[in-house]
Amino acid sequence: MASWAKVAATPPKADDASSTDDDSVDTPSTPTQGHDSSTDDDLPEMREVPTPQHIKQALTKPRVVDVVVIGAGVSGLRAARDLVERGRSVLVVEARDRCGGRVHTVRGRDRGAAWVHGVDGSPLAALAKEASVELEPVSARGNPWTSPPLLSGVAAVWRDGARVSDAHLLTRQHMYGAALRTCTRDVNEDDAWKALGPALRKQSPMADPLVRMHCSLAGLWMGAHADELQLREFAGATGLENERWGDHAGAHSHIVGGMASILDPLLDGVDVELGFEVTSIDIVEDGVEVCSGTARCVRGTVCICTLPLGVLQATQISFSPSLTDDRVACLNRLGVARYTKVWLTWEEPWWRSDPGRPFIICVDAGDTHMSAVMCEDVSLASEFVLEACLAGSDADAFDADPQRGLAAVLTRLGVAFGARYPGPPYKTDATAWQGDPFSRGAYSFWRVGARATDVAEVGESHCDRVLFAGE
Repeated sequence: MASWAKVAATPPKADDASSTDDDSVDTPSTPTQGHDSSTDDDLPEMREVPTPQHIKQALTKPRVVDVVVIGAGVSGLRAARDLVERGRSVLVVEARDRCGGRVHTVRGRDRGAAWVHGVDGSPLAALAKEASVELEPVSARGNPWTSPPLLSGVAAVWRDGARVSDAHLLTRQHMYGAALRTCTRDVNEDDAWKALGPALRKQSPMADPLVRMHCSLAGLWMGAHADELQLREFAGATGLENERWGDHAGAHSHIVGGMASILDPLLDGVDVELGFEVTSIDIVEDGVEVCSGTARCVRGTVCICTLPLGVLQATQISFSPSLTDDRVACLNRLGVARYTKVWLTWEEPWWRSDPGRPFIICVDAGDTHMSAVMCEDVSLASEFVLEACLAGSDADAFDADPQRGLAAVLTRLGVAFGARYPGPPYKTDATAWQGDPFSRGAYSFWRVGARATDVAEVGESHCDRVLFAGE
């Protein structure tokens, strides 16, 4: 912004030649376009006038609040609302042009977070109740990805053109449970470098694709390939019912109308500034200053940073003083899940053969990728849509080459269903959270090599002024 203004120095005089004592005033003729008779000499002289200092300070002085919250996702909004209810002045700054972060519902379709993983004691279930939105149970007895015996109740498994019978699946579930118990029997807290995938592949039952399917489902749950997952995360696992890895007890559910419905009560009374892409977080005298470039800054006594792990790992935001080397090492040891949703739309719901089983799993003999998992998307009653769920290396491959990735998904679908497969869909859509600069992935997990204490150490305050929340 310029520090000076141009103003007219010589206003017209009362006795100017253009004025007259005669009551009659000749009306000047209106010049036609392109024949303007005025010249620069007719304009009054201009001079520079400095902007007063108090106005310059008002234009550049950062806004001051008690607490600055970075990120208008669920975690940031919840923290802000709780602080507002306690009488604090709070400003939430958000890089996107919307609230919600990785919660993003478009026309009823959840492009990001979509599940309440168990309703008993779940904060998301509590938010849904507060927002007066309905939960729709999908797997009433628990998590089918971590409890293989639940799978046959919610998923139809297809292989080589035929549906696999529940009885056949049950024997493979027991085989997987035995392999899992064997390879995790002696795992301990210090085994951060042992991975689930290699340990399971040493077990003879894993030669069966239907047994390996359960390993790939564990990877889908974590958003990573089984070779990236720490074996110790599965210590004590039996492969039986009622096992939970980071989820809650009770039904795994969708929110009717989409996950974004839970945001409404969190926004009540909360001040949010959108389009504020944080570039620096600086500890200053008696507080912390959060800036977007050099022109927009806000200052608070403290700052709550809810940025996703992938964004912090990318070092696209500068801290002053810098984060310690130990904290940066903790950040980089943790893993960021890769999860891509691909929607496939046909003119008819050709896949429907098992009412009450919303999931479809396509199994082939390959051992280099994960089983294809799909569910029917019913967000629009007028469309027939399958949602393919890709995680880990499958998501990486799709993001690197979406056309080739789509072809791979359709090939696996065609091989699994055989003659029932009608050919390619007429419309497709996909997410791209890994390439989004404001998320850089889905959610976090303990990658092979990460210490059990890394999450807690990452969450410690920085200089007693910057607090970390969320993941």
